[in-house]
Amino acid sequence: MVRALLCCLLIGALLAPNPFADRRTADRVRPGSLPVETVLGWLANQNVHEPFVPASFVGLPSDLSAFLPADRPLTQAKVELGRQLFFDKRLSRHGQSSCATCHDPEFGWSGGRDVPLGRRPGHPGLDAPALVNLLLEESPEHPLEARTLEALTSPTEMYAHLPHIIERLQNVEGYRLQFAAIFGVPIDVDSISSALSAFQRTLLSGGSPNDYEVAALAFDDPAELVGHPGAIRHMNEVLDERERHRMSPQAEVGRALFQGQAGCTQCHSGVDLSDGLSHNTGIGWNAGIAGAEPDAEDSATGKYRTPSLRNVAATAPYMHDGSLTSLEDVIDYYDAGGRTHPELSEHLKPLGLDAQDKAALLAFLREGLAGKSATTDLPRLP
Repeated sequence: MVRALLCCLLIGALLAPNPFADRRTADRVRPGSLPVETVLGWLANQNVHEPFVPASFVGLPSDLSAFLPADRPLTQAKVELGRQLFFDKRLSRHGQSSCATCHDPEFGWSGGRDVPLGRRPGHPGLDAPALVNLLLEESPEHPLEARTLEALTSPTEMYAHLPHIIERLQNVEGYRLQFAAIFGVPIDVDSISSALSAFQRTLLSGGSPNDYEVAALAFDDPAELVGHPGAIRHMNEVLDERERHRMSPQAEVGRALFQGQAGCTQCHSGVDLSDGLSHNTGIGWNAGIAGAEPDAEDSATGKYRTPSLRNVAATAPYMHDGSLTSLEDVIDYYDAGGRTHPELSEHLKPLGLDAQDKAALLAFLREGLAGKSATTDLPRLP
């Protein structure tokens, strides 16, 4: 069952062909395209109700079971229901946007636009970050279910009126059947957030050339493994994988700059290339735009949580207001030391990069951080 998720996401029984390849992902999904008979057949398969742990990627902890809430196990049925809800515009107040509107799988589960469309008209918004590896960030004090409800009800996101959303879903037989079979209760706020969170916990990203490089660094001193043939075999496997996924020499220079002169790792560090903290980078602090994350400061300080840089080349535009359209613009911005603000992070200072340095850093961001991510065909909806 460990790899059952990939079957569910990639070729699951409830998938449909995509006839609208020229349209944005969230606009290709059609309510009413999933027959009740198909739902009943899927739910009748006991295997889809068995708990499983998603398969990990290189660069992430190999066993993800410790990151899954013990009282909220993943099942294929629950993840599939969450996938449907994630793409269903009926969860927003006016039925005009879904979670996938601002977190599009074709853009690395990020927004892919200057200001996400899932906003109340006239309300300033922020660029949507990539929803990957969220299960690694959870804490008992702030579980993913709580963050999901915040996004659903926030005026700057889905702006949902939960009683109305519950009534909408109750009126759809395919949803009633799934919620009853999976949770054993009528549709309510907890079951909606639980299903959505289950799907989001499967959105993993890893396996970049940088991940393989980091894995190989554990064997800097092979002499320590003498007399341990099993460990030597494992070392050789890891080193062979690094060679197969090695980045270009230019990108390797960029990696050294990323860790050194460019100072990127002061904020972009750890498994997910984020310190999880909030910083003022001089961008996105306009009056009326508050921080998008629970730990963000108010708009006067302009502090926003450090985003992950995994697959960063696929998540343009950049910065919290989407004002920088390319990675070249981002490198130029940080090389200049940011923008004047009384709360500007102490980490931002002119870097003194030359054209060759910038090209190498760009190569690392494009090549070295490009890895694998959970993908999904579009769901049919009840």
